[in-house]
This record gives sequence, structure tokens and C-alpha cells, in this order.
Amino acid sequence: VKKIAAIIPKESIVVFPIRLSQNWSLRGYFARYHAVGLTFEFTPETNYYISDEKESIKGFQLIESLELDGFYFYKRSIY
Repeated sequence: VKKIAAIIPKESIVVFPIRLSQNWSLRGYFARYHAVGLTFEFTPETNYYISDEKESIKGFQLIESLELDGFYFYKRSIY
């Protein structure tokens, strides 16, 4: 969470898959320490996505330089 929060603006919204809905640590650390909200739904304003699986998401690119343990972070690449 610290690595991601260091590269995104405070109060950002990050989409994550519903299968992670019970990951309270992930949700809590983002909200409590970084004022980052998590949601399940993509919108035209969605700029970030986090997952526990490597995925191919149209319009998003994997930020491999973060080297996250067990997670993959994506940023919108097409506006």
C-alpha cells in the first residue's frame, strides 16, 4: 500500500476485484493511512486498478516497477 500511495494522488479511487472484498487489511490501510478509496466498478474516471492476479485490462498498463508482494497494480494508459 505504501508503494502505491507514493505514486498516486491522495484521495484517489482504485478499482479492485470483488474477490478481494474481504481483504480488510488492504482496504483499511488504503483508507486510513492514505485517504485512498476502493471500489469494484470501473468508470470513465477510473485511473487505477489493483489485483491479486496478473490480468490484461484494456486501456490499463501494469506498473511492474512497483514489485508488489502478491498484488499487481495498473494505471490507465489510454485517455
